[in-house]
Amino acid sequence: MSRYLLAVVVGVFFPSLVEATLILNVSGPTAPTGVVPGANSFTNVNNTNINGTGTSVNTVTLNVAINNTYAFNTPFEWVFAAVDNNIPSQQGSEYFVTVNFTNNGFAPVGPAQFDLVTTGGVFTAGTNVTFDTSGAGALNPTPAASGYTFIGAHTPTRVVFGGLNGSGGAVAPFGGTTAYTFSIDVADIIPVGGPGGIASGTFNLVMRVNPEPGSLLLGLSSIGLLGGVFYRRRKIAVLAA
Repeated sequence: MSRYLLAVVVGVFFPSLVEATLILNVSGPTAPTGVVPGANSFTNVNNTNINGTGTSVNTVTLNVAINNTYAFNTPFEWVFAAVDNNIPSQQGSEYFVTVNFTNNGFAPVGPAQFDLVTTGGVFTAGTNVTFDTSGAGALNPTPAASGYTFIGAHTPTRVVFGGLNGSGGAVAPFGGTTAYTFSIDVADIIPVGGPGGIASGTFNLVMRVNPEPGSLLLGLSSIGLLGGVFYRRRKIAVLAA
């Protein structure tokens, strides 16, 4: 598709929006063993919300599950395609993201980590595509998750829910669905008075999860207990012989 045709498509689908960088497609997640992709959706309602307050009216909703073949800390990712349609007026777009994560694994999930990653092109993670980190009086609500009370990290390129040594309150329970929420700012790519044409590219949202530390310790202690029982039974059997 030519750049001109893509600009026409943007104008047809978003006629009420002035110049901004808009998400046009979300694909994924990639599906390593044990990851079950779900449906993705997004809305482009108002491109000026990057300078607004509260929760953005532009939304992204992602759905994913893991089963008991998932290897903890294995990354999986969604690919976002976005375009700056270069209509005179400099604006960025802000998206309120909800990741609905269903844990069908074999243990409660503790720390959940999200990273913004770029591999060149018009987007640079931490510069023109970021997790909002405005602090007090922030443009966006603080990252949150059902079942978590602790944010381990919130930087322009990384958000971590929960923490080590049992911190983080509750966890993503086995057999349940947890909603992780945060905001992503997608800045204007072509400045006012810049070159003609449009600018398009992709950026990735990477997720990985780990077991709740207490559950992991319990599992290891159970293995140790079973090993001890096996050893004692074997020793008794040898003596009896």
